[in-house]
Amino acid sequence: MKNGEEKDCIEILKNNGFNIVRLRLYNDPGNPDYSPSNRLPAGISGPEDVLRLAKRAKQAGMQIQLTFHYSDYWTNGEDQNKPHEWEGLDFDGLKKALYDFTFDFMNKMKAQGRLPNLSRWVMKYKPACYIRMEVVTILRSFPNYSIQVMMR
Repeated sequence: MKNGEEKDCIEILKNNGFNIVRLRLYNDPGNPDYSPSNRLPAGISGPEDVLRLAKRAKQAGMQIQLTFHYSDYWTNGEDQNKPHEWEGLDFDGLKKALYDFTFDFMNKMKAQGRLPNLSRWVMKYKPACYIRMEVVTILRSFPNYSIQVMMR
């Protein structure tokens, strides 16, 4: 807000020299039936919200860094909860769920002409190293952007 006038956050960033936005993607944020998902506002940084923000960012001429959290809630170096829909999956089921979520979302971004310029993911599942290689394989099939690997 400037002089009491509200402005769009992407417009404010662009007008102040920023040329990239970071969008965090959660699987099912704010779902009231699952913890810790229910600690977030419903839908904020969920798939539909990120698609909407990506469209606005691209229309403003900004680049997009997309961070896949593969969780329904905030992740960090200490904690990560699997998406509630992935609980109870064995390793092969987890790989398939991760593949499907990543591939489907990237295709939605591609369909609206908004592929990210950079991609990053945060994952602490065990054995995460093998799953990360699945993600790299998926993301390599979408050209024209970089992949940043976060291994902990």
